[in-house]
This record gives sequence, C-alpha cells and structure tokens, in this order.
Amino acid sequence: MDKFFLRDLKSSLKERFDNLLSIKDDHSVHHLYLKYFFNFIKNNFVISGILKDLKLKCQGAEDIVEKMIGDEQISLGKDEEESAAIGYSMIKKCVSESISEIDEAANERKVGELFGTITPDNDGIKVFKRLFIYPLYLYISERITESQFMIAILNKYKQKCEWFKKEYLFSLYKKYQVKAESILFLDSYEYLHDQGVDFFLEPKSTSGKVDLIAIQSSNSRVMVEAKIFDAESRGKSYIVKGFNQLYTYICDYNEPFGYLVIFKVCKTGIKFSVPDQEGSIPFVGYNGKTIFFVVIDIFSDQPASKKGKITDIEISEKDLLKNNEK
Repeated sequence: MDKFFLRDLKSSLKERFDNLLSIKDDHSVHHLYLKYFFNFIKNNFVISGILKDLKLKCQGAEDIVEKMIGDEQISLGKDEEESAAIGYSMIKKCVSESISEIDEAANERKVGELFGTITPDNDGIKVFKRLFIYPLYLYISERITESQFMIAILNKYKQKCEWFKKEYLFSLYKKYQVKAESILFLDSYEYLHDQGVDFFLEPKSTSGKVDLIAIQSSNSRVMVEAKIFDAESRGKSYIVKGFNQLYTYICDYNEPFGYLVIFKVCKTGIKFSVPDQEGSIPFVGYNGKTIFFVVIDIFSDQPASKKGKITDIEISEKDLLKNNEK
C-alpha cells in the first residue's frame, strides 16, 4: 500500500516531463520519450481520470489538432484548460501517427515550426515542447496539487474535531439525531471557509444534491459529501450508498475527485480495506474517478480508559464497487 500515492505520482510525472526536456538534438529519442510520457499519463488511473474529464470539458480539441496538422495556424486555446486539452490531443496524434517513416518526430517538428520562430537555438521540437507538452503537464500537476491541498485541509479538520471538539460535536449529534448530518457538516463548512476555500451549495445535479462544492484556483469543482456512521441504521450499507451517490455526482459534473467525510458516532470502528491511501486517508479509484474517505471519530460517551476492545466494520473495495460493476 502506497502511503503517499499522490505525492509519489506527482514526482513520477515530473521525472518523465524532465526527461522529455532533457533531450536536446536527438529527435528520435525525443519521440521515444514522448511515447513513454503519453503511455504513463494514459495508463495511470488518477491521471487518466483527469484527462477524461478534460476531454469532456474541451470537446473541440481534437478538431483543432487536425487543423494544426493540416498547416492551419489557429489559436492554441482560449485558456489554460483548453491549451492543456489541445496539448493532450496533439501528443496523442503524434505518438499514434507519423507523416514520415524515416523521421517519427516529423509531426512534432512540423507543428512546432508552424507556431514558433525557428532559430539555431530554437527548433521545432523545442517549440512543440513549450506549446503542447508543458501546458498539459502543468494542468495535470495542478489538479493533483489541488487534491493534495483538499486532503490536507480535511485532515487538519479531522484532527481539530478529534482533539478539541469531540464532545461538542457529539452533543450536537445526540441533540439533533435525524438532522445531525447536516448540522455536523455545517461545522465543516465553517472550517473550510476559514481556510480560504471558496464554495457554494449546488441546488441539484441530475442525480440529486451534493453537500458542498468547493471552487479551486483552476475553477474546477471539488465535490464533498458528508455521512454519519453509527454502525446500525447508518452502518456499512449507508456508507456504501454515500460512496455511490458521490461517485454519481462527480460523474455528473465531469470531475475526477470526490471526498466522503464520515462522522463516526459510535464505539464501533470503520476500516476501509482498499489498496491505496494518501498519508492516512484511504481512497478508491474507479472508471477515471477517485474518491477519498475522511473518517472523523467524534464518539465521546466513554473515556478512552473504559472503552475496552473496539471492533471494526470493514468496507472493502469490492463492497464499494459492486453496484457500479453490474
């Protein structure tokens, strides 16, 4: 199990990007490393989810690339998002097709020469890297960073609740019971706002209403859903249902990440038996979507010295995905 999946993924992405930049004059080696880079981003389940949603948001990118390959000098994108989408479509085109059997990098050089000023120190391949590879790399890296940022904030909120606010939050749960879920999540709204996270409450998607939508610097949406875990009426099946709801929401909004905040209000523990985690936060990746689980223990009916042995209810990846795989 990778304890810092996103950190290591970001490092691997940068290493491959740097390898591409390091190729100076050997265009055949450049093309080979471009293939390595493309296969890496295409086959990683987190990055492929980012790319899948990018393609849905910028559906004209492939047509723009076809025009560029046909020597039409058009806009490289109206914003960073569209530039990244064009970059991905261009790289995909170049690694899958070549206009020359002798020079596999002919497409890259041709397009670079079309859009750049060529000098002895600035050939078409260098222009191609700057105009198409870099915007894509930057977009992917920023999306991963945004997810790391959100996990860090939610993890700090978890610590604050468990260390300093446990009794207060548990008293709210006991007081409001049926409405406790929304009451508790209002507390997390306040914390996120204090941390500088802008958000709004979306009335409804096509599949219902998600609890909170935060807006990141790239104008991407961050979907947060809150659930209570009491090991009874709101037990394992309730958490699985919450996962499926959140998965549907992030599909509706074409976003790659979602965050399921779980307030544990009982002695029984909850354990996610899944392959990956970021720090202490487990997550599941499925069909280009990644959902993180933040469990906040606010149960405080008994002092720690008198709680005795704590049993866990286990939720596996198979439990979470069984309804989606039918």
